[in-house]
Amino acid sequence: MESVSKKRRRQQETTTEEEMKRKKMKLLDSQERTEERRSQERQRIEAERLPEHIITNYEFHSFLGRGTFGKVFLASIPTKKEHVAVKVIRKTPKDEEKKVIEKEARILKVACGSPFLCRGLAAFQTKQYAFLVMEYAGGGSLSNLLGIKHHLKKRHVIFYSAELICGVQYLHSLGIIHRDLKPDNILLTSDGHMKIADFGIAAEGVFGHKTIRGKTGTCWYMAPELLGNKKYNAAVDWWSLGIILSEMATGRSPFDDHYHQQDVRSSILTEKPVFPEGMSTTLQDLLQKLLKKRPHKRLGMNGNIREHQLYRKINWEDVERQRILPPIRFEADHNEFISTDLPFLNGNTALDSDDCILECFTYLNPSWQE
Repeated sequence: MESVSKKRRRQQETTTEEEMKRKKMKLLDSQERTEERRSQERQRIEAERLPEHIITNYEFHSFLGRGTFGKVFLASIPTKKEHVAVKVIRKTPKDEEKKVIEKEARILKVACGSPFLCRGLAAFQTKQYAFLVMEYAGGGSLSNLLGIKHHLKKRHVIFYSAELICGVQYLHSLGIIHRDLKPDNILLTSDGHMKIADFGIAAEGVFGHKTIRGKTGTCWYMAPELLGNKKYNAAVDWWSLGIILSEMATGRSPFDDHYHQQDVRSSILTEKPVFPEGMSTTLQDLLQKLLKKRPHKRLGMNGNIREHQLYRKINWEDVERQRILPPIRFEADHNEFISTDLPFLNGNTALDSDDCILECFTYLNPSWQE
């Protein structure tokens, strides 16, 4: 029979071994944490070595499309997780074009105040090019979605139009008129939320009853006062929204029987909108009010669109905070490509201080640098 002293000694030895194991595990955990901190520090230092204002630090993956000015590419910085959209604009000596680039950079900067606007991350330039770095919406455009589905279910139309209303109202609260609202300029995130994009021809400083002139935009979405070269205000965006809502609900514009631009122009100026049979009376009523020929009678300028019967079940605070689950989710397409046709990457990376459009390092969204 084993003596009590031997048993106690063996228990002590076992306890000592367990303590040594625990100490060893503690030491390993401490070493792992130290190594993790060192790794994070190395990444931070590496990220600082690849700042966002040097175009050659970007890796370009694919061509996304054309904006009003310039081409848009999918890109990334190797030390950052997210993809971005980079609009590349070739600079010209024209003062008017410089003002356009400056204006778009300003609007991208304030766009961070609404989740329904495509926000800017950085803006900078080289001698021959200006670069606007924006968040990437991985779900494609509303135009792509309508090309696949032709038209959307009523509840989908309500959801998407509610988000668009929030985005448009935010722009107008800042005195900004988009002037080119159309499905091509409305993007979807991979989560399925709306983003209004491309502020290249937007107008600034248009508050209250102030009006401006200047025919610009896309004919099929232009309000009668714009087409007629008359003075106008933010009411032109509500007209465009009416056309977009019709296309979402039916796959066509109420003035869509005409394929030639001149016929569309004549139809918008003189004819009443035509809606297909079977359209709900509530939706038709909303479209009739958005597509009033007289801008001062147009819903959005005359009355609060949020109070329309179509949105009676909408909680607008939930919409604003993106608490409502989008009806469709999208897979972001990150197809890689290697292109030799990117002249803005070949040399010419220094700022030309004699022809300055943008400040050297204009960060539109400080959080992106963290």
